[in-house]
Amino acid sequence: MKITTKSRYAIRSIFALVLMGGDERPIALTQVAEHEDISRKYLEQIFIKLKKIRYSRRFERSSGRIYACQSPT
Repeated sequence: MKITTKSRYAIRSIFALVLMGGDERPIALTQVAEHEDISRKYLEQIFIKLKKIRYSRRFERSSGRIYACQSPT
């Protein structure tokens, strides 16, 4: 089974977000992008999808801040 690049980047960015303390405070998407060496625009697309499936508590596109994941309900 192949994993897409977007899926791989989503896993990496979620992991980085949690390591950076995103479960306690908002983290700038730019910080995650720099940490993982992924384009900020590409990460925006990923987190918009994650928010739709309720895997991200909040993604504020205007400020570029995100909160870490929560288990889907």
